[in-house]
This record gives sequence, C-alpha cells and structure tokens, in this order.
Amino acid sequence: MKKWLIGLSIIAILTAAFTWKVIYAKPVPKSPWKIIIIAKSKDLDFWKQVKWGTTTAGTEFHAETVFWAPSSEKNVNEQLKLMEKAIHNKPDAIILAAADYKRLAPLAQKAKEKGIHLLTVDSRLPDQLSEGHIATDNVRAAGQAADYLAHLVGGKGKLAIINTVAGTATAIEREKGFLQVIKKYPDIQVIDIKFSGSDVSEAYRLTKQILKDHADLKGFFGANEFTTLGIALANKEMGLTSEVKVVGFDSSPKILDLLRDRALEATVVQKPFNMGYLAVKQAVSILEGKPKGKLLYTDSEIITKDNMYSPENQKLLFPFEEH
Repeated sequence: MKKWLIGLSIIAILTAAFTWKVIYAKPVPKSPWKIIIIAKSKDLDFWKQVKWGTTTAGTEFHAETVFWAPSSEKNVNEQLKLMEKAIHNKPDAIILAAADYKRLAPLAQKAKEKGIHLLTVDSRLPDQLSEGHIATDNVRAAGQAADYLAHLVGGKGKLAIINTVAGTATAIEREKGFLQVIKKYPDIQVIDIKFSGSDVSEAYRLTKQILKDHADLKGFFGANEFTTLGIALANKEMGLTSEVKVVGFDSSPKILDLLRDRALEATVVQKPFNMGYLAVKQAVSILEGKPKGKLLYTDSEIITKDNMYSPENQKLLFPFEEH
C-alpha cells in the first residue's frame, strides 16, 4: 500500500513539474523570417552599405537575410534571373531594387501571386506591386544638386546631364528633380542629356564628346557614383575644372579624392545603410502584420570640400570606420 501511495506521489510530482514547464517556460523562438534582397550591383560602395544595413537589421529583427546582385547595374538580364531564382526559393519576402521599371514588373506580379511579400528599395515599381518602398527622395535630392550647380555657374549658362541606366525609376526621378529645379533659372539651359549605363568609361567618353561639341558648357550633373567619376575624370584630364563645374551623386574613396582636388565641386550623398536597415525592418513588420507606412524616405546631404570634414559628414562618408 505504501509503495502504491509513493508511486502515485511521484507521478503527481512529475505531472505538476511538466505542467509548470509547459505553462511557465519561455516560448521557443520561431524560425527566422527568410528575406532575399536583390540589389542592382555588387561593386558600388552604395550597395555594400545597403547590404550592411540589411544584415544588421536581420540580426536585430530575427530574420535570415540573403543579399544577391548582378555584376553591374546595366546587367538587367542577370537581375531578372536572380528574381526568378528568388521566387523559386519561396522566401517570406523579397526586397528588390529594380534595375528596369518595366521589365521587372511581371516578375514582381508573379512573386505576389505566389504569396511572397514584395518591397522595393532605392528604385520603385508600380505601387500596386509593392507593399513598401524605402529610398532617398530622388526628386528632392537631384533638386538639391540643381540648386548647387546653378549657384556655381552664377545662375546662367549651358549645362549637361549624364544619367545612369535608362528606364530605371532612379534615373527617371533624378532627371525629373534636376530639371524641375533648374527651371527656376531662366538664364540656364540644359543642352544635352545622355545615359552612361552606370559605366565609368562610357561617362568619361560622353563627357569628352559633349565638351567637344559645346565649348561654352558651364557644368555637368552626374546622376550616380560611376557616372560622376567618369565626368570628373574627363573634365580634370582636359584641364577644365575651373571653367566647367561638376556636381555628382553618391560617395566613394575616389569621389572624395576628386572633391579634395576640386575636380568635383559637390556630390549628393545618400544614407544607404539606413535604407537597407529600414527595408528589412519594414519587411518584418509586414510579415508580423504590423506595417508602418508604405513609403519611407531616407535623407541626403550635399557634400563639398568645405564641409566634408565635419564630424557628422565624416560618419556619413566613412560609415565603416569608428569616429
């Protein structure tokens, strides 16, 4: 009888312990959200910082992030293949920087039909295809560049734009923003708009051709890192840095060297780390049923030789270094 009572007591104790564990123990964390980020390029410093932002946010918000990109921004076919691969892998979400507004749209629709949440970063798609867009306000940022270049040329003269990859939302918005603001200056004329395909050599070639065709040109606007480099290098080589002013977009060590030499007067610097971080944060919010606004803009700053050494701008220009 005693053995029987002891056995029941042991069973009761074990049952109570198990029940307490089930009720009070911490819940086992769910599997991380799987998010694939498809950028425009592997080699631009801008996209390296975006990747850093996505990785940081993935760690913070319990998401497994994978970062893919084609070899260059103009390789749209490679980006299309990456998008197909991402859809096949069935992640919880895809964050896409579309290299071609029109050509990526059908695949974005396909992802949506497969139940994959889609957000865009840097370059948008039609609003109905994306649940969120995180980017620089490209229209406003290019307007900043236009105002600064107008100031440099004294509010009069001929200007040229060398844009990035034709057909990207980024290129469309930056051209729009620059032209909108430059209209405020009746004595300024934009005499040429070309596309470099985000290629330094092509931007360099186009710059030399434009300067040959328009000896009275007063300034250039370059719409991204590689385009800015090509313009500034060609202008410097031709010995025209005093006569022809260059304002660009984005930052890299080479661009900063050109700023120091005054071969580049100013560049619009974005906040790509913030962009990547917020894109993943927004994706996780959507996956958890708590979206926080469909459109998120990150800031941009005009950087010149005169302000590049301020503490805040040093953090912006050298994000991987301690300050």
